[in-house]
Amino acid sequence: MPELTPAEEEAILTRSGIRIVLGGHAKFVAPLTIDRNREWKKTLAQTVGAAWASVAGSAEDWTELISTVAAMSGQHIELLVAYDEAGSLGGAEWVSGHATEREVWTGLKAVLDEAFPQIAELLRKVPPAILIPTALQLLGTSTSSPSPAGPPSEALKSSKPRSPRGSSRS
Repeated sequence: MPELTPAEEEAILTRSGIRIVLGGHAKFVAPLTIDRNREWKKTLAQTVGAAWASVAGSAEDWTELISTVAAMSGQHIELLVAYDEAGSLGGAEWVSGHATEREVWTGLKAVLDEAFPQIAELLRKVPPAILIPTALQLLGTSTSSPSPAGPPSEALKSSKPRSPRGSSRS
């Protein structure tokens, strides 16, 4: 069998769907089209944007951080089921009656990875202190304080890897 090109492999992976394990059963959710994904992102922002922003802004207050995250379980199920337009996951009632918190969270992370494919790449290149406030602003929320590095374009410039000491690179 001939080796697949990267484009062929990507096409196969996209058609196969997002693998999500719930209640110990592997299920596959079809990725949304760009237009439908935009709509789902609006739902994401309306559902958890403010809560996630408060979590990012309260990293030193562990009590508030833990209670906020714990209270979002139902919202995470709603978001997961909302992304699944074909109903492959069995609906919110099935998910809450069969899946674990970890399965729902892992499934939601897989959906977020599909909905925001650029984020994984950015996480490898941009420090979280810059990326998180910027992402929250894009979701229509804001943190209590602006990014310490200034506008995102300036922050990206300042996050470039520095040359080793003694290097003559400019």
